Amino acid sequence: MKKNKLVLAMKIIAIVLVCLISFAGIYVQKLNKMENVVKDFTLSKDLKGYREILITLSDEDEDEEKINSSESLTSDNYQKSKKVMENRLSLIGVNDYNLSVDKENGNIFLQIPEDSNTDKVVSNITEIGSIELRDSEDNTVHLNNNHFKNARAGYSTQEKGTAVVLELNFNNEGKKLLKELSENEYKKVEQDTTNTTNSEDNTVSEESKNETTENSEESENDEENKEETKQKELALYISGSQITTMDFEQPLTNGKIELSVGTVSTNAEDLSDSYNRAKTIASILNGGVLPLKYEVEENYYVDSDIKTETIKNTLIVVGVIVAVLLVLMMIKNKLRGVLAAISYVGFIAVFLLALRYCNVIIALSGIVASILVALINYLFTVELLKIKEEDSKKYNKKYLEILLKLVPIFVISIIFCFMKPVVLMSFGMAMFWGILLMAVYNILVTKNVID
Repeated sequence: MKKNKLVLAMKIIAIVLVCLISFAGIYVQKLNKMENVVKDFTLSKDLKGYREILITLSDEDEDEEKINSSESLTSDNYQKSKKVMENRLSLIGVNDYNLSVDKENGNIFLQIPEDSNTDKVVSNITEIGSIELRDSEDNTVHLNNNHFKNARAGYSTQEKGTAVVLELNFNNEGKKLLKELSENEYKKVEQDTTNTTNSEDNTVSEESKNETTENSEESENDEENKEETKQKELALYISGSQITTMDFEQPLTNGKIELSVGTVSTNAEDLSDSYNRAKTIASILNGGVLPLKYEVEENYYVDSDIKTETIKNTLIVVGVIVAVLLVLMMIKNKLRGVLAAISYVGFIAVFLLALRYCNVIIALSGIVASILVALINYLFTVELLKIKEEDSKKYNKKYLEILLKLVPIFVISIIFCFMKPVVLMSFGMAMFWGILLMAVYNILVTKNVID
């Protein structure tokens, strides 16, 4: 009996700890202030406000030259530009957005959530996304996007620490060209550093003068030869801006070019910043090339129509209703009711953590789904309490029966998870994780606690 009580006490303590983490958080000291390290909810733009951006076609560059030709201003190119921007948003990790294009003038309208990444998204959305390898002197283009495959960010361990690298991968044709260029024109030239000095005496004869003249002529010829064998370099251009120049000590046979981003470091924060920069560049390149040059014309914040106070008051009302229902459960079922109520609160805590760490976008529909999950799980718990603890066969049968009733809702929630409108996706993901947790949590935790 004592052993059973000890096990039960440990289970309750574990549930209380999960509740404290979910409802209160875990605070650690960072830069002389306490910071909660538990992930926050990802709110939709309709709940936390959003950035509204008007993106228009560029007219002229700094030299007052026309950028977009009249022939390129077509409906097809407008649609291609929209598609490229959608690809970039997806690769950067922005899923909650509205993007539309005016087929008449090419103007693009974008709405994205307001968060710490918004300015970065805005500054990168209009990048051309082109990649070129040119001769550093005459600007001859040897490789471009037709030879490009993909880019990715990664880490490279070195003696003095860790470096962030941007890996550029080229297709078969680009791989072949890189091999040819690195073996021939842009192979590193070995510099001749030998100097010979002859000093006999201060007297110079006519012969030595002639020799000196011959030597100076040879020296001039050597200088000309050096000019001819001057190191040739390839210049890497991304979105029209030169990033670096390169030559090759060894033939490049794998079709990959690795670029260092930032400096070698052991500082986690510095490495994270460098990695995010490399990842952003990779997202721009992998998203495709904009067929037209765009610029941000308008960029302003729009506050949410749904006030935070309204949401808080609604959740407080729901919380009070749930508390009343739990009290009634405890009164009716006594000790088992108390244990079931503790388990129920633990389920809500785990569910809220799942919403955060599974990156569920919380829209108004997601809040509705969460309330439905809480209600369904309450009814689930009530049904389980009706079965006596010694009747395990009946318990398992009832458990399976309840889960089968939830299957249609579960299937619909999975379908909604893949819908593009955030209102459907948020509802589907919240219901999906809620039902999945119900199936696992109640058999592993609730049943063991109340019995």
